[in-house]
Amino acid sequence: MLLPEGCDPGWVIPDELKKGWSLSLGKSEDKLVPMLEELGKIDFFLHDSLHSYDNMMFEFQEAFKYMDKGGLIVADNINWNTSFYVFCNENELTPLTYLAYTIDSSLAHPFGAFKK
Repeated sequence: MLLPEGCDPGWVIPDELKKGWSLSLGKSEDKLVPMLEELGKIDFFLHDSLHSYDNMMFEFQEAFKYMDKGGLIVADNINWNTSFYVFCNENELTPLTYLAYTIDSSLAHPFGAFKK
């Protein structure tokens, strides 16, 4: 996990929102479904874990099952494999893409999103 020096996981979450946050470390294949079952329905899912095709497809498929209509799934590093576009095509979703740049680099960091 990459964090700014001296920061712990969750450092960016405002104090007033921390009561609804908990850290769960492990593989998404082990952690995601039980977490989604506990939550029930979700409105937003952010993929930023293992960027293999199989893992990204697994996360998209599982999160999508628990997502309310109008919910949003966002993923970073969508250029690492075709899972983002394959999932969108298979589910007739419109992919939205965004290239983010850091101040000190001209390299683009591709993000993608789709709405249920």
